[in-house]
This record gives sequence, C-alpha cells and structure tokens, in this order.
Amino acid sequence: MSQGIYTATSGAVARQQQLDRVSHNLANMDTVGHRGTTTSFEEVLVEATGTHRHVRQGPTQVNLTEGPLQRTGNPLDVALAGPGFFLVEHQGEAALTRAGQFRLTGQGELVTAGGDRVLNADGAPIVIPSESAELWIDNQGRIEDDLGFIDQLGVVTVANPLDLRPQGESLLIAGDQEIQPVREFSVEQGYLEGSNVNPLEGITDLIALQRHFETMQQLIQTYRSMDNTSISQVGRPSM
Repeated sequence: MSQGIYTATSGAVARQQQLDRVSHNLANMDTVGHRGTTTSFEEVLVEATGTHRHVRQGPTQVNLTEGPLQRTGNPLDVALAGPGFFLVEHQGEAALTRAGQFRLTGQGELVTAGGDRVLNADGAPIVIPSESAELWIDNQGRIEDDLGFIDQLGVVTVANPLDLRPQGESLLIAGDQEIQPVREFSVEQGYLEGSNVNPLEGITDLIALQRHFETMQQLIQTYRSMDNTSISQVGRPSM
C-alpha cells in the first residue's frame, strides 16, 4: 500500500478536527464570556526510516482576546476589563470564567447562569444577606449594600493562561497550574462581556478547511486507485 495514503488520511482527520473546533467557536459567538480556541498540527515520523509520515494534532489553546462589553443594566451582571477571570466552583473543582451573568439562589448564594457558585478571593462562596435591598459592585469587585461591605469577587489567573482547558459553559479549568490573584483589573457592573469569536474569520476558516478536507479525500481516493491498479497488474498472468 502506498505510504501517501497514511499522510492523506491523517491530514483529513486533522482537517475534520479543525472543522469541529471552528464550528464550535461559531456556535458560541453569542455566548456570554466565551473564549474561542485554536489548535495546532504538526507532521511527525511514524517509522524510524522516515518513510512514513502523518499529521498529529497539537495542543488546544485558548484565545485570550477580550470580547466586547454589552450594557444590560442588571446589577448582578458584571464584566472584566483587563486580564483575569472570575473564580467559581464547578462540580467541586475551582474553575475560571469571563461570563459574569450572575444570579442569587433562594439561599442567597451568588451563582453563575449555569448554577456554579461564585467564589471570593479566598475560594469561599459569596452569600448575600436576605435583607439586602440593593447591591453595588465597584471596579475592584467589592460587593456592598446599603449597610456596607459584604464580600469581594475573586478575580484570578494562572501563570500560563494559554494552557487553560475549556470545560464548556464558558468555563476554563486550570489543571495543574496554581491559581493566583490578579492585581490590575476593572469590574464593570451592569455589563456583560460577549464572545471573542470573530464570525467573519470563523466563516472564512470554515470554507478554507472544508476545501482542504475535500482535497485530502480526493488524495485518498487517488492513492486507493493507484493501489488497486498495482494489485491488478501484479496479479495479471504474464504472456
């Protein structure tokens, strides 16, 4: 069998993975706080002889570009200007998000739109007293009511934010990285940060990737035809 079919097949798989990623980004271009992702690919040797090569998917990286701010006027909607993420608890594990669409539970806990508890800088849940009639959140994330200070939003980051792992629902997981506080940021009350996915770039990438995927499929068919021809000629009796 021609070695080229392995390269073409791995190339088609790689393009399909890229298509899935771009499609996921475009599907979330209206999702609050969504961070698009990029994936790299590299050519690797499969055999020591260097005759068999294929394409391998590299690490997925998070796009850290800030999304546009959208005014809502809701006092529990907050957006971050600058670096960092809000600290939340997802399934018992610390998670990071830029989606500040918060709400209160019946017990007064501050939670995300998906129901994850919002944490303060010490990693403890934020609870709003039942008697609080109106809330103010300043640009450092300090939460106050008419009686005074209540708590402060945890705004954190990691040493290498590009290595954060997407978890769904605009959540990112730090993995083995240590979560650390951010020193310079600004919290904007009454605003939400939109997705940072550029729809025009996404659609352009989608079209180009689809064409590359079709090219890889054509190459696979060509190599198969070449193999079939070789087999038929080898099996043909000599005259």
